[in-house]
Amino acid sequence: MPLQVVLLLVLQSAAAHAGDLEIAADPGVRGIFAFLLEQPGRGEHAAFIVRTPCGGFTFVKWPASDDENSMRWSGGYPSGTVAIAHTHPNWLPMPSSVDIHSAANAHVPIYVITRMHVTKTDGASVTIVLDNKSTQTLLR
Repeated sequence: MPLQVVLLLVLQSAAAHAGDLEIAADPGVRGIFAFLLEQPGRGEHAAFIVRTPCGGFTFVKWPASDDENSMRWSGGYPSGTVAIAHTHPNWLPMPSSVDIHSAANAHVPIYVITRMHVTKTDGASVTIVLDNKSTQTLLR
């Protein structure tokens, strides 16, 4: 097999696996998590996590809600949306049944962020992505 074909296959494989990496490991995504936790007020705060054309991440913050226990978005998702992230109180680190159902319907993972944990649901399962040992300094 010619060397160029082998290199092309290796690059395609690397690109395919790069999309499978846990985005919470990215410092930019952790910065988005920290930003959401630092928002004033008692209620939940949410954002779409969006992959930029150059491969980084940015976010689109959801508007404030009158209900401090929930967030709602109306309309289409921003182009490049790869996940939804929102805060929960520290005593509720796991995704709610609404989060699980929403992730399944939206076909994007939903991250639940507290000061001590980050969890994720894809609508089928729940995963603890970061715990208090790995988030203490990043999420203050």
